[in-house]
Amino acid sequence: MCRQICLLPAALSSAEFEYRGIELKRPLAALSLVFYGSAFAEAETPEQFLTNMISVFNTGDAEGHISHFATPHVRIINGVPVLQTDDTPFVDFDMLRKGGWASSRIDSMELIAETDDAAMVLAGFSRMNSSNEAMTSMRVVYTLSKQGETWEVVGLSAVAPTSLVAD
Repeated sequence: MCRQICLLPAALSSAEFEYRGIELKRPLAALSLVFYGSAFAEAETPEQFLTNMISVFNTGDAEGHISHFATPHVRIINGVPVLQTDDTPFVDFDMLRKGGWASSRIDSMELIAETDDAAMVLAGFSRMNSSNEAMTSMRVVYTLSKQGETWEVVGLSAVAPTSLVAD
């Protein structure tokens, strides 16, 4: 162990160290906590993944939203399948805003099935306006696949209210 510590870069042996914008006063102690924590950190659950995806959706970041989807993936809305074979964003946030959308809220989430590398989640959502009133609600079944330690959407199926379907 001493040999490894002696080979640490000079920045780690100083009295202060910055990690991800956080100033650390005892870098070796902090470094050991990072390694200890990562060794025992629990992997993200499918529910946590979807909660994070909706948080990104609510920022209006189309690129961030599509990053949660596998390439290719399939979306089945009102019985019409769409196979997307590239990472082009498919949500038009400007259109949503023009329709009064301010954010989306998860109303319910149920893990239907899960294995080590696949999951199905039924989620209920409401689209909220700027007064925090629900404009529409829908339920979506997400099929997820785990690539390494990361979940991604490989398919979704929903019956959307007419007001949510783009022309």
